[in-house]
Formats: sequence, C-alpha cells, structure tokens
Amino acid sequence: MGANQLYLGGITMKRTLVGMMVCLPLLLAAGYGCQPGTSTTMDMAAPMPDLAQGALKILSLGTNVNSLTQGGTVRVTAVVTHTDGLQKLLGGQLNSLDGKIKYGAFVAGAGGAYSLDLTWDQLDQAQSIGFDKQGSRSFSAEFFDVDGNKVSGNLDLTLTCNGDPACAGKCMKAGALCTGSSTLICVAGSCADGCYVGGMLQAPNSTNPDPNFGVCQKCDTTQSRSAWTNAAAGTTCGTGLACVTGGGCAKVFTKATGTGTSDLWDVWGSAANDVWAVGSGTMALRSVDNGKTWTNTAVIGGAAATRYAVWGSAANNVFVVGSGGTVVQTTNSGMNWTVLPSPAAQTLYGIWGSAGNDIYVVGGGGTISRSTTGGVTWTGQTSGTTNILRGVWGSGANNVMVVGDGGTLLRSTDSGATWVKAQTNVTNNLYAIRGVAANDYYAVGATGTVLRSTDGTTWAKLNFPDTGYTIYDVWGSAANDVYVSTGITIYATKDSGQTWQRLSTSSVPYYYGIWGSASTDIYAVGSSGNVYHHP
Repeated sequence: MGANQLYLGGITMKRTLVGMMVCLPLLLAAGYGCQPGTSTTMDMAAPMPDLAQGALKILSLGTNVNSLTQGGTVRVTAVVTHTDGLQKLLGGQLNSLDGKIKYGAFVAGAGGAYSLDLTWDQLDQAQSIGFDKQGSRSFSAEFFDVDGNKVSGNLDLTLTCNGDPACAGKCMKAGALCTGSSTLICVAGSCADGCYVGGMLQAPNSTNPDPNFGVCQKCDTTQSRSAWTNAAAGTTCGTGLACVTGGGCAKVFTKATGTGTSDLWDVWGSAANDVWAVGSGTMALRSVDNGKTWTNTAVIGGAAATRYAVWGSAANNVFVVGSGGTVVQTTNSGMNWTVLPSPAAQTLYGIWGSAGNDIYVVGGGGTISRSTTGGVTWTGQTSGTTNILRGVWGSGANNVMVVGDGGTLLRSTDSGATWVKAQTNVTNNLYAIRGVAANDYYAVGATGTVLRSTDGTTWAKLNFPDTGYTIYDVWGSAANDVYVSTGITIYATKDSGQTWQRLSTSSVPYYYGIWGSASTDIYAVGSSGNVYHHP
C-alpha cells in the first residue's frame, strides 16, 4: 500500500469514527441508523417522534355549551403551552376521532388560547345528523409546534332536538315527512317509508299485529302515515270473523229467519242443540239444530203478556216467567205448558235455579221468591227493597245474587234466608248479573254501566265505550271471554273489562238477551223477533 493510500485511508477511518461518535448518541435512540464512511440524512417520510409530553401541553379543552340544537353554534376553546415558549406553538385543528373529518383550524388568541366556532349546519354538512332522542359527536383537538411535535385531546358534544328526533340534519316530530320528501317519514333518526303508529314504524301494507284486530287494520300510506287504516265493515278476516266499525276483527253473528216479529227478551239453552228464546206474546221459540231453524212451541198458558225470562234445569224441564206474575213450565220440550202458581202479583223479570227443586224468581216491588218444590209452591223472601228487581243468578245454592233498579245489588249466602245489599256506588238501573268464572262476576245496566267483582262483595265500575245505551244482559265462557248485549250492538272483552271490542256490525235490533254454550256458540236475541247466532 502506498503512502497516499495510507494517508487517504487514515482520513477515511477518522471520518468514520467521528461520524459514528456524532451519529450514534443522537439518532440511534430515535430509531435512525448511520453508515460509517458515508454522509447521513433522516428519512423525512418516516413518522416523527411524538415529543408532546416534554414540549406541548394542553392546559384546558372544552366547549361553551353542553348541548347543541338546530340553528345553534358551539365554540370549542383550548389553552396550550410549550416548554420552550409560546413562540414555538404553530397552531391546531379539530378532527373526528378517526381523523377522516377535518372540521377546521383553531384561531389563535393571546397567551396560547385557541378557539373554533362550529354551527349545527356545519356539523351536519360534515356528517349527516340523525338520532331518535338525542345524538352526540366526538372530536379530537390536535396542536403542533414548529418542530413538528403534536399533542391531542378529545371532547364530546351532545346533539338534541328537545326530545324530538332529527332526520337529515333537521329537528322534527316523529312520523313527520322528512324535509323535501313526500313519501318518507322521520322515525328514530332515519327517513323511511311506512306509518308511524304507537311509537313504532310500520312497513307499508303491514297489518296490525294485535290479535284482537288482525287484518282489519293495516298501514295504508295512501290514507294515513300516522294511524292504522280500518278495513270496511263486513270484510272477511277469518273463519266466522269479519271486520267491524273501528277496525276490529270480530265474531260474525248471523241473523236467523222464521222467528216472528215480536220482541224477544231472553235466550237460554240446556245445550248447544237445545236453545230457547222468549218474549212478547204467548209463544216460545226453540232450536234443536244449533240455531239454523226455530220452531214455535205450543202456545204458552197464562195471560197473553210478555215473557221476560227463561231457565231450565234440563231440556225436559223449562220455566218461563213474565207479566202478571206468570210462571209456566214444560216437561216435554214445549209440547205442552203448565201454568204454575204465581209467587206474587208482580211482573217477574228474572228466573234462575241451582237445581230443578231450588228455583228463584225476582220482579216488581222488590219481589224475591224461592221454590224448593219445582215451582209447585213458592216462599216469598225479604229483599229489603221495593225497587224493581230484574235479574238473578247464582253459582250455587249458597251464593245467589240479584240486581235491580237504582243500582240495587243483593246477595244471599244462606239460600235466601237473608239478603245483604252490596255497595255499588251507582244509581243506574241494573238489568242482569252473571258469573263468568270462579270469583269473577259482572252486573250490567243503564247508560253503559258495567260492574265487576272478584269476591261478590266489592264492586268496581268499568269503563265502557257506549255510555248512551243500556246493557241488558251479560254472558261469558271464561274470565277472558265476556260478552254483553246492548241497545245498539254486542261487545266483548278479553281483558276483564279493561277494553271492549264491538262485535256486531248491526245497530238494529236492540239486543236484549245473550247466552252461549261456548265461546264458539253464542246467541243474542232482541227487538222485532231477531235472533243472531255465532257462528
């Protein structure tokens, strides 16, 4: 090796050693390497180290309001400091948390103070605002120094329409048409097609899921976007069911023929294929084919007056009572009738028995009479009232109830030896009483009066939709299957009288009496000799 080579080599080695001594302490700690014998530069494309903890610091970060609504403005403020002096601060900007949205640069003030104003519309333009009750936005505020260091902080802002939803950046009422649309409504922060009913979005043409209404109500956007649209009354909605006024899918009652023109006041049956209806005049109708045909039985004996009630202990032992204290009996299914002794010289409106030899009748002047001889003899009982008594029913010999005018309701638990007046808190005339299940009793009367008791002693008045009409009778197959006949139509309840559904589409005739052998076999009788039957 020549002298020049040694000299140059020495210089090269010297440079290398100096380069390593200078480079290593400064750059290896920052992740940069040095190549001996070559000049070194930083890769500026690589990420800069975050020296914020030692250089930049956010002293405060917040907003001037806790929530923002349409038309409002929020001011985001921050105070930032630098360990090397405020002259090192470069500025800052407000971003979304993921950094994809840049809301704008902060405006610098004195002493490291920064601020940025944002309106509701600017937030909506950056990202559409939509929520049900309220929404929120989260932000990241970043601040930089002249050396490229940065520090960041996060903050949240509540968006509100004061309890209403927002859709496409606008506050509006739930179910209202979205701005600029003639078909879409605002529901839970989104614009959608359908109906807003009961706080929920219903798809177009969807039906009401309530089993009491079925397909009688649907979301018809051509008719309404805020309520169910009712199908026309009479529209078939199931086997033996049809739509009625108000949108209910109800049991259909078919009018029978050949029943005459005299008013019918009561209906009763010993079984599904043995049903009786009685009323004005001296006739009784009987059907033995589930209400398809009705036959006039032999002329009932006694005065030619209204027969108000019918009851029997069996198909071959039927009693009918009426005007003038009339009591008649047939023991051969109506082929012949026998006039029995009159319990009182009063019109008799009701009859019931626990057995063929334990029968009660009630009527005018507070009349209550009992027979333990099958109607051959009668014993008058002390009712404690002179009001007309119109209905009687019992669950057994030791639990008998009577109702009448002036809100009268009496009960005996000792076979009629004593009668105790119940507190009904009504003065309307009561026409009928019946138990529909164990410890579940109903009494009905004028001006839509419905009373219910679960012990036979305490009675509560229920709300009824037609207070302008008298309720004449009540019958039920179970606690969740109760029916009443009124001066306009038939109603049913499936929730112990909390709500009532109109069944019959007809407002004529008056429905005076109702009885059934089961929930699928129900009869109603009324004015002008009309008999209606379901199915």
